[in-house]
Amino acid sequence: MSHINFLLSKIINNGYNVKINHRIVKGNIVLFMNYRKMVDGKTTQQTKRLATLSGKVADKTEDLQKINQAHVYRSQFEKTIKSDKDVFKNKANSILLKDFIDECLKMYKGRTVNNFHSMTNHLFTYASIKTTLSQIDKKFCIGFHEYLINKNLKVGRNYFKMFKSIMNKAIDKELVSDMPYLRKLSIKYHNPKREYLTQAELSAIYHNPTPYEDIKAAFIFGCFTGLRYIDLANLKFTDIQEGRLIIKQEKTQEVISIMLNDTALEILEKQKLIQKNTDKVFNITSYSYWGVSIRRIIKQAGIEKKISGHCARHTFATLCITQGVDIFTTSKLLGHTDVKTTQIYAKLIDKKKDEAIMMLPKL
Repeated sequence: MSHINFLLSKIINNGYNVKINHRIVKGNIVLFMNYRKMVDGKTTQQTKRLATLSGKVADKTEDLQKINQAHVYRSQFEKTIKSDKDVFKNKANSILLKDFIDECLKMYKGRTVNNFHSMTNHLFTYASIKTTLSQIDKKFCIGFHEYLINKNLKVGRNYFKMFKSIMNKAIDKELVSDMPYLRKLSIKYHNPKREYLTQAELSAIYHNPTPYEDIKAAFIFGCFTGLRYIDLANLKFTDIQEGRLIIKQEKTQEVISIMLNDTALEILEKQKLIQKNTDKVFNITSYSYWGVSIRRIIKQAGIEKKISGHCARHTFATLCITQGVDIFTTSKLLGHTDVKTTQIYAKLIDKKKDEAIMMLPKL
């Protein structure tokens, strides 16, 4: 048992209406108690900070004394309260996890909400839909973590991150106690193969007629700008001025500024003739139509690779690096918040270079 866990084991809550909770703040253990109080006929929740423990072995005696003092203060506080014991009833007992998630989702929109709904489908396959916030403990979290791992889902890592974000909101609202063990739990992410198109393959698609010319135009434009589906779908002619595209990315809210090359400008001019009655550059009706159409376009061009709509972004990144654009500039063009994300594409190119060398003939 670690020293911090040893200290936490000394906190006694059984038999008390007011619970002593804790948070880990910059390595220190902050003890506090939450209690509910009737004010003018309304129940309000209040918090009282009790002590700060260093959590260091050298301060063991002092920390234990602070825990005892917290116990004494809590006991004296309970004796001074003459209101009904129900006032101290844990609010989390009456809040369904599903209802709390639905409330949290009000601040999101679009695909993010759909992703959360997919996560909750798994969550309530693992647990009862009648699960309350107060029932979320270490055993529950570890169990859901193992459930997702055993399912071997490609998006299992993201689902568990969503679950953690929900529980962190519950902690912030002081509906549940801090969960330091939850911060340590994660599902390792195995980078999938990032497919991209070569310049020759891109040319083959561009010059190959297809019934999906509207989607092809958007996809090729994405290959020369690195825009995601949502940004392509929302792109307006007013976002392009003097041959330069300037938009705030929907996902990261990062502003990107890209000078359009001749191919992208040619696509833009064609779209002006096609999209006369709208300010939207492309006619992308739905994400599913976008994905299905691209798979058919790729097949019609005779390309065997498994290409998705997002591969336009991969293609843009690899084209930039192949043409000698440095990693930091490429990162800015993609709107990445961390250059480490962009380095994945540089490694892809290095791997292709290594493969090319190994194919040289032996003398």
